Amino acid sequence: GITDIADTAQFLVAAPQALDFESPFGNLAGVWNAGIVLDVPGFGALALNEDVDDVGFLNAMADAIAEGYSLQEDRLYIAGISLGGFMTQRMACGAPDRYAAVASIMGTYALALPPCQPEKVLPIAHFHGTQDQVVTWNGGFVYGSQVIPVGLSVDSLISSWVQLHQSNPDPEYTLWPNTNNDSFWVEHYSFLDNMEQSKVELFKLNGGDHFWYDNQNTGGEIDLATEVWRFFNKQYYGATLVQEGITSIPTINIYPNPATQMLQIRVDQEVKQCLLLDMTGRQLAEWKDITRPVDVSTLPAGNYLLQMTMAKGYRGVVSFVKW
Repeated sequence: GITDIADTAQFLVAAPQALDFESPFGNLAGVWNAGIVLDVPGFGALALNEDVDDVGFLNAMADAIAEGYSLQEDRLYIAGISLGGFMTQRMACGAPDRYAAVASIMGTYALALPPCQPEKVLPIAHFHGTQDQVVTWNGGFVYGSQVIPVGLSVDSLISSWVQLHQSNPDPEYTLWPNTNNDSFWVEHYSFLDNMEQSKVELFKLNGGDHFWYDNQNTGGEIDLATEVWRFFNKQYYGATLVQEGITSIPTINIYPNPATQMLQIRVDQEVKQCLLLDMTGRQLAEWKDITRPVDVSTLPAGNYLLQMTMAKGYRGVVSFVKW
């Protein structure tokens, strides 16, 4: 689902795969060196791909992408699932300098790593199922009938990040509707810093297993890709632009902002297309004529994006608030 959002919200997606790991019990596919050490009963300590410099690899990959595209360097994000979630946590603690925010799904912070004390504290969202049968809520790895401690519990992980951000430990809490009236439902916790900004968020997937949840398989109750992007995007109130060989960048002005009834759009270049998007990149409307004010009176209150494609080829996104 991430790539579908990227196509309309206009951001780049890079999806690296970890190297395999030859364990005494056979080949394991896609194992990041996230600092995990398994204390396997009857065998002993087993460090997963401990000789692989995955921190260096991910930073080098970001360098390589930056060489080919004109990026907003303050808008590089990392998200990972399962072992990728553990690797995301390692990057947030061990190599946060170039990144803006992280999201970990079903993977916490490895116990074998030093305590997380980064000089730059990144905003973080974490997603975890209470019935995860691979990486438990308490940070254990399920191996046969054994549960091997490998990471912080979700509660400890969130508490650690709340302390690092010096956020209010009393979160804003939302119980999401269980529209399907089944054993799966979502609780959302948002921890605000001293600027009243949400820098730590927990999505507690009650009844959730080690599984990627989207609108289709939850009946519209939650879409992980959407919530990851929603969290990332609100950490930076502005546009995500990718410029390829464009030398003439237009000036785009919109007013009033916030708007209540009509929105005036002024651009110093010819506009080929103007799309109205919500903050997940979903298209809501297309406006052919923006020389006159456009009516936004029927929009619900919230944040929106305008994606404009110029006749010269430039594509830009600007945001506005509807009151």
